Amino acid sequence: MYLRSGDAGMAARLPLPATWFALDRVRADHLAVRVLARALILWDTVRPTAAWLTSHWVGVLAPPAAGGGPVSRPRGFDATAVGAAPPFDLVTVAGGGVPNVEADAIRAARVYALAGACLSLAIRFAGSAHPGAIAAITAAAGALEAVLVAPAHGAANIAAATAEATAVAGLALGVVAAGSGDTGVFRTLRRLRRRRPSRGTFAVRTFGQHLAGALSLGLLCLGGGTQTLSTSNEAVAALVVALYPSLPSSPDDNRVHLQAWRHLYVLAAVPRCVETVDVDTGRAVAVPLTVGVVGGGGGSGGGGGGGGAASTVTATRLTAPCLLPEPSAVASVGVASARYWPATLDGVPLRRWLAAAGAGGGPGSACGPDAVAPHPRRLVLYVKRRSGHLPHAVDPAGVRGASARSVAGLRAAVAALAAAECATARLDEDDDGGDGGGGDGELSADGRAALGALVAPFASEPRVAAFVRRWARPSRLAPLVAPATRSPSAAAAADAAAAAAAAAAAAVTHAELAYEAVAGGRPDALFAA
Repeated sequence: MYLRSGDAGMAARLPLPATWFALDRVRADHLAVRVLARALILWDTVRPTAAWLTSHWVGVLAPPAAGGGPVSRPRGFDATAVGAAPPFDLVTVAGGGVPNVEADAIRAARVYALAGACLSLAIRFAGSAHPGAIAAITAAAGALEAVLVAPAHGAANIAAATAEATAVAGLALGVVAAGSGDTGVFRTLRRLRRRRPSRGTFAVRTFGQHLAGALSLGLLCLGGGTQTLSTSNEAVAALVVALYPSLPSSPDDNRVHLQAWRHLYVLAAVPRCVETVDVDTGRAVAVPLTVGVVGGGGGSGGGGGGGGAASTVTATRLTAPCLLPEPSAVASVGVASARYWPATLDGVPLRRWLAAAGAGGGPGSACGPDAVAPHPRRLVLYVKRRSGHLPHAVDPAGVRGASARSVAGLRAAVAALAAAECATARLDEDDDGGDGGGGDGELSADGRAALGALVAPFASEPRVAAFVRRWARPSRLAPLVAPATRSPSAAAAADAAAAAAAAAAAAVTHAELAYEAVAGGRPDALFAA
């Protein structure tokens, strides 16, 4: 009812403990749920920063300021460790005479509040792969892990809470990077799963921690990289139920949360992978895209977490196949490569395209911002490659196409091919073989390399490449220029040399014609009557 409402009065009914009396009246693990509920109400106040994660440590939960008086830490704990360093100081308690029981209560409350804040941040930026959110949650997970593996007396008293909070932080990482397959997030999740608690800490993994680790990895590769998580109201409700931050201790533990509800994350999954398909070949190709994102980009469900006006459109460069941001934040999708003809989708055509594919129509769509097609299709953007260019997968640097070559280079390639053919012809004459004008198989290794270098710039146009292979070879044009002769006379030798020169000139002319047709974007003109 109060989701995204920003109702400060309702949020005030879910206070975080700021005094010893308030801390004594609430269970530490309930703080994660309180922080999550407050964040759902105050949706627009969530920020993808470490400062926002620790802003829930108020009153007695706040770590003491530097030089603020005596402090209390677990005996044997390294004060320079990550878990005791700002901004995630999980173990330091103000006052040197605080009883151990009360100090452990403060530490457990901080741990659970941090876990709830990580999950809140993850749901706010679900499926966006927001770099700020990923960095903040990764830092929090590292601090929790440092406390968990710290060889300190007293750290074991909150090890159970820290282990559960670490699992929730890993789950939050999977939610933010859902469907992206981010290798950095994958390495972090693998490290959290492979951690080895030191002696004296909570070394036994519960079923819930294994469940959270497996679920986070599954979300990271959601739909094989073709789907991600939405932040619509219905999707947020499904995620809250599926990712409830209270993990079971065994497979049959349903006391706090029904485990079957963990599967409800599928209600928040949406297809949002855009593919670019070449209209000539019908195959998917990798093409750079420019995506206009409303509100500064990076966030989901309305911008990057504050700071930008809603009318601001930021251009984000992606390479298809890729995941689009939240449909309500997408203003345009266009081709950003000079190798392909320009194509841009915006306005009503863009909304219809997104809605028909099941990704949601966005604001202003006839299907509604959260509409999903009954039979969703792929997000396909058809592109057409320009003449003289090769696909990015074949020519990443863009130096092999005809547009990157020059006429002088073509002449050099024809000359190299002619020299190789002459060498092959002389060998054939010495062996009393053929005339040296056969197919590619009769060329030497140098001849095949020269022919490949000549034809390679025209690989984007198969018909033009066949033309160059047939009509830009001097050995195949020599019989057409002058009749072949084997007379040993000087006149015949001179005629043969003149014919070879004429054939080479004709081959250069044909190569130049092919180059001009392809570079000018008119390859069909080469075959016009």
